[in-house]
Order: sequence, then C-alpha cells, then structure tokens
Amino acid sequence: MNRKAMVACLKGIVVTLVVLCALFFFGLLPMEGRLLMELEKDLAWAYWPCLIWAWLFAVPVFGAAVPAWQIFDTLKEKGKAFCSENSRRFRLIAFCSWASAFIFLAGLIIMGANGVGSGPLWFAVAPMLLLGLCAFGFACFAMSGLVKESAEMKEENELTV
Repeated sequence: MNRKAMVACLKGIVVTLVVLCALFFFGLLPMEGRLLMELEKDLAWAYWPCLIWAWLFAVPVFGAAVPAWQIFDTLKEKGKAFCSENSRRFRLIAFCSWASAFIFLAGLIIMGANGVGSGPLWFAVAPMLLLGLCAFGFACFAMSGLVKESAEMKEENELTV
C-alpha cells in the first residue's frame, strides 16, 4: 500500500468514526433516553443530566479527531512524520482520551449516587471503557515520546550533514 492510499484509509477511518459517534451521541442516545423516560417515569428527571454527561464525554472524543487528522497529513511525505508537532499532537490525543475517561468516571459516580445506572453499566461497560481509554491515552503518550525522540535524532542528523 502506497502512502497516499494509507493516508486516505486512515482519514476515512477518522471520518467514519466521527460520523458514527455523532449519530450515536446526537441521534441514538437522545432517542433511547426518551424511550427510557417513558418506561421509567421515576427516572425521567435524569434524561437531561445523562444526556449532558454523554455530550461532555463526547467533546474530547471529537477533539481528538483533529490532531489525528493532522498527524495523518504528515504521513503523506517520507520523513515528515517525525516532528515535534506530531509529538504534541499525540500528547493532545492522550489528554483527550484521559479527559473522556475522567468525565465518564465522574458522571458515573454522580449518576450512580443518584440511583441512575444498571448492573451491566457498572460491572461490564464502565471498567472496559475506562481501561480502554486510559490504555489508549498511555499508548498515545508513549508515541508522543517516541516521535519527539525521533524528531530530535532527525534534527541532529540534519545538522551533521
């Protein structure tokens, strides 16, 4: 696979994920919440707090798409990927991942304290999502360090030539 095709594939993945997340957070989630409100009248008060919590969780998710797109742009040309800008971009993606994890955990605790939530959410979804977000954040943070180190080595080599 050549570079242009690889970058097109990666950008296609980002666009697809952003569209799917938008459909989930702004389409499916509000619709399911309204349906749940009709079924569970005593939890109708939680519709807007839970929706706002989900939208707050989504902000860093969507925010991470921008630096990812910028990183993919640098992959078009050989030798451009290892730069200090990409190191900062990977670090930003890591912080977005950790911010989403924090927002999810905070909302889970607040909603749980108010009697909202179910067993599968607490014991299946929450640990997997939190672990996945934290692991992805650490992987991006590690990539940030590797790209920074590579960029410094590249600069040193360019100075010695």
